[in-house]
Amino acid sequence: MHSTPDDQIVSSVTTPLPLKRRYFRVLRKVSLAHGILPKSYLPTEVTLSDTVPYASGGFADIWKGLQDGNLVCIKAFQTQTAADLDKIKRVCDSSVLR
Repeated sequence: MHSTPDDQIVSSVTTPLPLKRRYFRVLRKVSLAHGILPKSYLPTEVTLSDTVPYASGGFADIWKGLQDGNLVCIKAFQTQTAADLDKIKRVCDSSVLR
């Protein structure tokens, strides 16, 4: 993953945990209000570990993969109707990658 100057600045700052938690709460509220996610929340250069999902559920598959040498899980939502999209939005409202 290629880092930008902004990423390098953010990574070099040590922030107390309470302030970090507050930052993520505010970032989440802004993201939800505008229906967007920061680029840093979107996975890039992920290599899937298998050709079949690790697990499957009612409206998503879970895949195992590697990103920068770290094991990651990817939830791939299956949407077929507007109601499915609403379910996904509710899940995303409560869970954001960190």
